[in-house]
Amino acid sequence: MLLSVIITAQGRKGYVMQAVRSVLSQNIPKEDFEIIVSKDFKDDVIDEFLDGRAIVLNENHIRSGSRVASAVLQSSGKILVFLDDDDLFYPGKLREVKIVFSEMGVDYFKNSVKPVAESGDTVSYYQPAIKSDIFVKEPNEQDIRKLLKLRAGFNSSSISLKKDILVGYLDVLSKINLAVDSFYFFLYMSHSRPIYYSKKTLSLYRVLSKSTSRDVRNINAYAEFKSKFYELYSRDFETISEMASDGPCSKLAKTEFHLQMAYKWIFNTYRKEERPRMLHTLASSIYSHDPFIALPWPSFMKKIVQRREYFREKKLLSENTE
Repeated sequence: MLLSVIITAQGRKGYVMQAVRSVLSQNIPKEDFEIIVSKDFKDDVIDEFLDGRAIVLNENHIRSGSRVASAVLQSSGKILVFLDDDDLFYPGKLREVKIVFSEMGVDYFKNSVKPVAESGDTVSYYQPAIKSDIFVKEPNEQDIRKLLKLRAGFNSSSISLKKDILVGYLDVLSKINLAVDSFYFFLYMSHSRPIYYSKKTLSLYRVLSKSTSRDVRNINAYAEFKSKFYELYSRDFETISEMASDGPCSKLAKTEFHLQMAYKWIFNTYRKEERPRMLHTLASSIYSHDPFIALPWPSFMKKIVQRREYFREKKLLSENTE
């Protein structure tokens, strides 16, 4: 069983060689996996390092989904294993992937991660405690809701997929700006494909103060970043919601879309007719267990909630389990 490890790097050079080394250090034969690196830059040192070690795609895709889709088209394996350039695999990761897909009959595999801040501390928020492995053969809405709470659709570097379903949706994946991990989850759950969530920590997730999902250097940078982020993220969940409109996760995908629209409203200035419906905002607040989401219905409350979100996220980065 050949594994295709897809590493994506966009505008960032500092981590990609570490990511590749973490794959090369796996305790399975080298002929059991291939490495595909999709990046939007050229660098003599990095390119020389990758030569002979990986299939390299130098492509200037704006969307993360387009970058992954191109790599999938170049892949030869039946199992896709994803790795963001700033994350790492622990040595037993690919061995576990091979065992799970060959013996468990799953189509979607999620492993636990170790989320590490720049300080070196483990940030507990990003990995809920998994007391035991979870296997669901045909996920229903209740199963999917539970898996969402456990962040089973979070962090591409901890997600592996059987390739057959994804290849039929590469055109849709190419529309995804940022939320590729959520796309994988809702796609496979919308088809009720078998999922296995392991309590084993097989990946390291770097929680950076500035990345594609956050910028907490200061309040102004945070508000500006989130404005652009939720503009793209809400579009992604509109695409995901449409893609998952038939199946057991259709309601959940729609609610996630409304939640992203609520955050978009918080961090943007809309025309009056674009303001989300109060009912949807209240539903998002209940769904996320966060009453503050409903506060900015009058626009003058936005700054209050923006500041609250900024300090909440700053606090999360400082909370650790070590």
